[in-house]
Amino acid sequence: LLTDLLEKEPERRPSARKALARWRDIKLKHEEQIDADEVDVDQSFFSMVVEALEICEIPSISRPLHFVATFSRSQSLGLILSEKDEGDDEDEDVSSLWKEATKDAFPGEVFVKDIVPDGQADELGIFEIGDRLSGIGELPFIAGGFERAVAILQDQPKGTKNIRLHFDRMSVRSNEAISMQPTDKVQIQIADRGAWSSKGRRTAQEDTFVLHEIHDAKDRSVLMTGVMDGHGGKAASQLVAEDLPGLFSQELVVKDRSRSICDALEDSWNAICETYKLQCMEEGECIAEYDPREGILQADTGSEDLTAGTTCSVFALDETSSELTLLNCGDSRSLVISETGKVKFATLDHTPQSEESRLSEGIRNGLDYSLPECRLSRWSLKVGDYEYAVGRSLEGNFATSKGIVSDPDVSCLSVKSGEILMSATDGLWNVMDSDEVGNDLFKMRNKHNMSAQDAARTLCSMALRKGTSDNVSAVVVYL
Repeated sequence: LLTDLLEKEPERRPSARKALARWRDIKLKHEEQIDADEVDVDQSFFSMVVEALEICEIPSISRPLHFVATFSRSQSLGLILSEKDEGDDEDEDVSSLWKEATKDAFPGEVFVKDIVPDGQADELGIFEIGDRLSGIGELPFIAGGFERAVAILQDQPKGTKNIRLHFDRMSVRSNEAISMQPTDKVQIQIADRGAWSSKGRRTAQEDTFVLHEIHDAKDRSVLMTGVMDGHGGKAASQLVAEDLPGLFSQELVVKDRSRSICDALEDSWNAICETYKLQCMEEGECIAEYDPREGILQADTGSEDLTAGTTCSVFALDETSSELTLLNCGDSRSLVISETGKVKFATLDHTPQSEESRLSEGIRNGLDYSLPECRLSRWSLKVGDYEYAVGRSLEGNFATSKGIVSDPDVSCLSVKSGEILMSATDGLWNVMDSDEVGNDLFKMRNKHNMSAQDAARTLCSMALRKGTSDNVSAVVVYL
């Protein structure tokens, strides 16, 4: 397992989820096979390693600040949720993580007080004591109290098998109980950050997002965030959300700490793309099926030629240099908004129309591409028997062979205090333009004193009120 995890090529490494499953299998087989009376030196050493790994937590260098967890409703969540009690600060039995996370808690806020061993939450492996509950299903949860949280959980539609919960957490800069040591040598301060994602009118949620902080021993602190818009299911968007932050951390911190953020981010994306294509070929986990009612591709069954895909629009902010790196592939979009509410920078949407020149050149070179077509004011690209609304995205080999490539645009620029960074899926951009979003975010921050998370949630609500038919997700960062 260690050999596989330390593979030089990232695409050959097992995912964190698969590695954890293999590790548990190894432990189980060892416990079943070993005989206490017949322990040789190697087995004793292995037992010592197991014990050490169980006792000594390996610190993470990539830490999510806002995430969505999906739970089965047929089982307990495996979380102990609680409001802050007045006597917690003086209680020696209460963990330091809990005290730090709730030191500035408002009445009615609900936090993770403990994680049940081997429960659903424990198996997800992403929770910390002190994580704050910020949404249940499609509903925001703002200081409603523990009893209200339980009531909302119980009132979910009976036919739903799963429940999605939003959580956020304090940055290590505000939490002295976290072992990460962020540098003090920063040129730009992150005033606030937040994210939200809504299924909207769709039957399935295929959007994902990332919002991670990364701190290394070389006095570099990076905030990485962005959105992924999946199609044909969530296989691709979920893989990117789960693995891209870790790959980026490895490229930036583990492999070569002198590398630029720009190179590390682009190489991480390329590694994700290769990993996904190999995974689809070997395991068939991302085969897709067309749903004519919604005009989208559903994952897991259907044509073997088509697989689930995803766009990706992310940015990485180096707090020590004020340098921002943006990576975009597809028609999700990221903006840099000035301190006056004007759009300072916007990524380019990779629509079929914008890719016409590249596709034409491919046809001239004998590739099996098709040219974009416009029907009812909507551009699309023919891929086999299907029509795609994007010109670039992460896809399987079949769609790639038809001209939908995963080549990203990567841009670098400097940012300053007072500006706003944001990314959103096309569920927002289908009904709002960049200037409108920039102006609205400026008002939310400066006139309405709205938090970044409330701003992200408000943007999603505005898109739904304006009639978007797609999933919609947004992340917002105040500088």
